[in-house]
Amino acid sequence: AVVPSEITGALDSAMLDISSALSLDIPGLSPWQYRKAGRIVNNMRAAGYSTDAATAICRALFGDPADTDQHLRKAFKLFDKNKNGYLSVSEVKHALPLMGEDVPTSRVNKLFQVVDRDGTGEVSPQEFVRL
Repeated sequence: AVVPSEITGALDSAMLDISSALSLDIPGLSPWQYRKAGRIVNNMRAAGYSTDAATAICRALFGDPADTDQHLRKAFKLFDKNKNGYLSVSEVKHALPLMGEDVPTSRVNKLFQVVDRDGTGEVSPQEFVRL
């Protein structure tokens, strides 16, 4: 049987994602988490981030819960482009696709409003955890 190119392309993409994630050394990931972690690594590399930066994001999302706070702080700093200690809407819009999230702008704005509990128009490190 001939497999349509869309299917083989999707399979190739999934295998590339999983292959990229295998180097992260994060034990206990499910197949879905490996694919998601690989997508994050590939997205971040394509955007010019280092493998260490991508690994920090993956560890924050999928790593040992005991170390999550440390990795979330590192992830927050990576996305805080202007280094003011907060994330703006544009910084969040930049971060989500890197983390493999395909979120329309209108939903990002809504998500931002929900997460920005104090209404400052910026996301603090404490609010970032809710993303």
